[in-house]
Amino acid sequence: MKNIVSLEESIKNNKTTSSNDALSAFNIGYSKLNAGDYYGAIEWYSKAIEIAGDVRNFAAFNNRAVAKCAIQDYKGAIIDF
Repeated sequence: MKNIVSLEESIKNNKTTSSNDALSAFNIGYSKLNAGDYYGAIEWYSKAIEIAGDVRNFAAFNNRAVAKCAIQDYKGAIIDF
């Protein structure tokens, strides 16, 4: 968990937009989704999508939709799906 926290801080404070940062943000979102932190997952999947700058980031959109379903944001989930 300590590695995830330091990775989160690194991405939040770093203004770079490399594909590694997008993948790291996705992985943080994945960890948060699996831990039941749906709002945190949505935040980090959104960051991954923002960094990647590509609407073809299907896994991030799909997983963000799953998190939105968990918090009963069905309209948002439909848009992501």
